[in-house]
Amino acid sequence: MSEHRETAVDPTALGGPRAPRVIVGVDGTTANWSAVQWAVAEARRAGRSLLLVASAPSDTPAPAQGTDHLEAEHLDRLTRDLLHEVRAHIAGRADDISTRVTTGEPSQALVRAADRDDLLVVGKRVGHPWSPAVLGSTSVAVAARCAGAVVVVPEDWSVSEHVSDPIVAGVDGARDPQVLDVAFDRAGSLGVQLVVVHASEVPVPPTRGNRAADAGRLATNARTKLADLVAPWRQRYPDLSAGIESHPLAPSVALLGAATNAQLLVLGRHTTSRHVGGLGSTTRQILHHARCPVVVVPHPA
Repeated sequence: MSEHRETAVDPTALGGPRAPRVIVGVDGTTANWSAVQWAVAEARRAGRSLLLVASAPSDTPAPAQGTDHLEAEHLDRLTRDLLHEVRAHIAGRADDISTRVTTGEPSQALVRAADRDDLLVVGKRVGHPWSPAVLGSTSVAVAARCAGAVVVVPEDWSVSEHVSDPIVAGVDGARDPQVLDVAFDRAGSLGVQLVVVHASEVPVPPTRGNRAADAGRLATNARTKLADLVAPWRQRYPDLSAGIESHPLAPSVALLGAATNAQLLVLGRHTTSRHVGGLGSTTRQILHHARCPVVVVPHPA
């Protein structure tokens, strides 16, 4: 059993509700730097404080009695040095930057650090699109278990190169109000286009009539339902350009296609008994293959 030890290098005052923060996991790798940069930009945009979290391993084997304590202290010091180095590098780019050193498994440390209203940012490696190692276990575990929203940022992502690109939101019927809240709010604050996408592989019923006409009616009905779903947000954001797309495709295919030139893809995570403690297959596929940052927004059961 790993001992849990957390040290807030710059502690926040206790007592009373905490303001929402942007939290980013730091591991010192090149792949992680894009996630740190995205978190810095988001903290500045939203006027939130930024918390850098790094985990020092706690289960290092010791060759002799007493050595484990010295080894733990050494790893803790190295982790602190890493956080101080990252903080110094981004100093001045966010108003309030603090750091936290924790021990134990990284995904658990990050989930513990985030409250429901915080935004947690993690990175992912980019490799061959069919490689199973592209999306790390930490990214999956955090996105599946965090109480609040999680953003997964590809290692080669540059915020400055995509500031005018649209935002894409994937919805699954009327169960996704939180997704639309996040997507419309962000697109409105950035002044960029929003595209709301719904996809479902609904087969055309076998009838003796015109199958093309049946397919057309299904497509029209699906688009009408999507327009009705989005209507309250369009009224709330009258100056925002918000398009809708309804596709008779696998959701992962439709969403990845729509997000080809997007700056962010917004998805929901349904915390029902079917998905407790994990992610649906569509979300996993999208997190694995998406070339833009993906925010996973949990829904109440």
